[in-house]
Amino acid sequence: MTDTAPALKSKKVAWVLWLFLGLFFGAHRIYLNRMGSGLAIMSLGFFTFILSFLAVGLYVFIILAIIWIIEGIRLNKLVDLENAFILNGGYDQED
Repeated sequence: MTDTAPALKSKKVAWVLWLFLGLFFGAHRIYLNRMGSGLAIMSLGFFTFILSFLAVGLYVFIILAIIWIIEGIRLNKLVDLENAFILNGGYDQED
């Protein structure tokens, strides 16, 4: 039997996903195994597209843009947390 190192998440990949697909699709969240928040961002992106024909779409877009900027600030920490989770064998670290 051979021991293989677990596949850690790359910060470069996470940044590229955040930059190009993060605003409307939440791809960086899905890449970091945070399906719930990734799907929530994707849903908001879908509703932004649908509501873009109304004035309400602008407000939803502003909310998405604020979330996107906050995600950019927190992205390195999110990757580090996911990698620590992977290295611990799927167990959360105790504080």
